[in-house]
Amino acid sequence: MPLIKLSNAALSELRCRGIAVPAYDRAAVQSGVVHFGPGAFHRVHQAWYFERALAHDARWGICEVALQTSNVRDALAPQDGLYTLAILDVERRFEIVGSIRELLVARESPSEVIRRLADPRTKLITATVTEKGYCLRSDGSLDAAHPDIAHDLTHPDTPRSLIGFLAAGLRARRANGLPPPTIVSCDNLTENGRRLRRGVLEFCERIDPELAAWIAGEVAFPSSMVDSITPASDDALRALVAESIGVEDRWPVQREAFTQWVIEDDSRGPQPDWAAMGVTITDDVRGFERAKLRLLNGAHSTLAYVGSLAGYVTVAEAMRDNTLY
Repeated sequence: MPLIKLSNAALSELRCRGIAVPAYDRAAVQSGVVHFGPGAFHRVHQAWYFERALAHDARWGICEVALQTSNVRDALAPQDGLYTLAILDVERRFEIVGSIRELLVARESPSEVIRRLADPRTKLITATVTEKGYCLRSDGSLDAAHPDIAHDLTHPDTPRSLIGFLAAGLRARRANGLPPPTIVSCDNLTENGRRLRRGVLEFCERIDPELAAWIAGEVAFPSSMVDSITPASDDALRALVAESIGVEDRWPVQREAFTQWVIEDDSRGPQPDWAAMGVTITDDVRGFERAKLRLLNGAHSTLAYVGSLAGYVTVAEAMRDNTLY
């Protein structure tokens, strides 16, 4: 099978080959979501969920923002933002994901990022920047001594941190009389929405108390829980994608078949059809977190350890052995 370089121009040929490709007009997609942290987990998870939303609503394309590095932008921009998702489980599936509409690097163009945050079409802001990216102390308060936060407090129009950019975007929206977006943390942190809200409020109280009061009363920061095992992308994955579906992809991603996204029922303003996307909306995110940690993760780890001792290579093989559970 001859290799096809991934791009918009290749989608028709890929479809003819029977490869799953976006089933919507990518030219009609708007950037309704600004996401900070376009790493592998986001691309196997949230970006895949928004791919499902775009099948019936063109408003939920993603503007990706990398705070520092240009690696993802440099890899995916020549591919028109497209990439391959390899679902590697008992059965293998491959699909081309097209929900990424724009790719920005914040350090290179902070004003452009702020414009996207303040764009009336932006309804959601999401983030996967890891715990470190929130610049918080161990007690959950803002670390004003963090170099990026210290910079942003004195240079709020050219921020470097996630919290600095959120403050600048919200300040611009308030000044323009625009409704605030819903801001959803998607990092593996308990009460991640409350942590992010506290950090943003403490930051804004230092630079603009009126803005802080507006955010406290108007902006929703629902907590969320996310889950899906996502091994790192490597040359072996690129070779597997090329061999399996004949696609040359600079940065494919991979995950298990199971995936879960749970969001607190605290959103405001226009929202995608979360139920149609497969997202759970609940008033008890903590309950889902406890189930994940105590039931899912615990059983999975046990099967992995015991299965390895029994000579199995994968958890799927271990699950077929009734003596192990």
